[in-house]
Parts: sequence; structure tokens; C-alpha cells
Amino acid sequence: MKNSDKNLSLIHLIVGQMAANCYILFDKITRDAMIIDPGDDEEYIFDTIIKENLNPKLIALTHGHFDHCLAACFLEVNFSISTYIHQKDLFLLHKMKDCARFYLKRSIENIPPQNLKQFTKDSLKLGNQIIRIIHTPGHTPGGICLFVKTYKSMVFSGDLLFAHGLTGRTDFSYSDTRLMHQSLRKIFNLAGDTIIYPGHGEKSTILIEKSFHDLHMKR
Repeated sequence: MKNSDKNLSLIHLIVGQMAANCYILFDKITRDAMIIDPGDDEEYIFDTIIKENLNPKLIALTHGHFDHCLAACFLEVNFSISTYIHQKDLFLLHKMKDCARFYLKRSIENIPPQNLKQFTKDSLKLGNQIIRIIHTPGHTPGGICLFVKTYKSMVFSGDLLFAHGLTGRTDFSYSDTRLMHQSLRKIFNLAGDTIIYPGHGEKSTILIEKSFHDLHMKR
């Protein structure tokens, strides 16, 4: 699925057994692209990029869970690009193969991304577009959201926030429910018409999702 805006275009791919959302955000003039959460199906992602004549500049991970990064190393090698991740989620990449094997119930040949860079600033640039990086721990310690202010602003929420009032799990040993609530408050401060592109499932808006959480967030 491809969505367009004045300056940017967005391709949405559903990848892997966990049906993760991989997004390819690109500048319509330069064709420079950012690959967000390449969870699996590396050849599908690769072929889409080639077909669209894009110039991948980086991979951005909203967090370090395997279902959001299994294809990252393949894309790093084939496009000579780096993978960006918050430093507090680096430990999850070391567990990638074991976790994938456990949840997918099959052998895993993929290796974790190798050409790693850490999010050290609060923004990235794609073409002429500034993309804001918002640290949103809770589901994982290094979870981030990517906010793009365009004609219709959008936020890539990873596994922090989904449609229909759902949020990411906080029952892992490294998760934190208190931080999750703080992170949700950050995201709910965005404009109501901001489109949410989550790590799984369908898109929504800040206004719609905030309505599900208002009573809970006031406690």
C-alpha cells in the first residue's frame, strides 16, 4: 500500500509470521528512503525498493524485537546502509535469533544488523524533511517513535501504541508500565489529526486513540 503527501510518500508492507508493519518513507523528488522496522521477508522489501527506484539511506528501528529487524542485516549489506536503534535496546539484538527461534518455532538463519548506529540526536533528515525522534520506553527500554510533520502529520509508533486502544506488552522483565504511561502521554500531546502507523495492525489517529485512553491516563 502506498500513501502520498506533498513532499513524502509512504509504502506499507506487512512482513513475517508476526505480521509486522514495515514502512518505507521516501522523498518524492530525491527518492531518498528510510526503511522503518524491516521485520522479515527481506527479498520482498528489497524488490519493492528496487521496483520503486528508491535510494535507501538508513534503516530505523522503533525497538529491538526480532519481528521488527530480521531483514535489517540483508538490507544493510545490499544497500550499504546503517541501522539506527536506541542504545538501550541494543541488548535485544543480541537475543534476536534465540527469541525468533522460540516464538516462530523454526530455525533462524538471519543474523542481527551489524552496521549499527545509535540515535544520538532528537531528529533525522530525509531529503528536506526533518523526522523527530521521540524516546518512548515502556514496551522496551529503548523504544522510540518517529514523528513526521507534513501536510498530514504522522507518527510511527512501533509497539507502543496500536489501533483500537491497544498498547504494547509490559510483562517482559525489561518492560515498565509506569514508563509506558509516560510515553503514551508524550504521544498524546501530538495534534489529534496525526496519523498513527503502528508496528502491527491498521493505522489510526491520535484523536481516536486518545479517546480510548483518556479515563485510564487520568488515574
